[in-house]
Amino acid sequence: GGGARELRDDRTELLAEFIGLGSAALYADRPADRDDIELLPTLTNEVCETFQAAACVYELRSLRLLSHRSAEGPA
Repeated sequence: GGGARELRDDRTELLAEFIGLGSAALYADRPADRDDIELLPTLTNEVCETFQAAACVYELRSLRLLSHRSAEGPA
């Protein structure tokens, strides 16, 4: 089945969203987009702590998303 692929895509989508939000705050002079994912390896330790906190939110959101998907049943 393609379940694992769908899961990975969901997580990637949420990760792109939360990285975009963080990058928008860091680089407020320009709009955030998915290219900001490439900036992640260049972030400083201080900024990474912020992203670590954001990652907790991301994990909770992805779990909530998955539970909603499961409750709806197969598409």
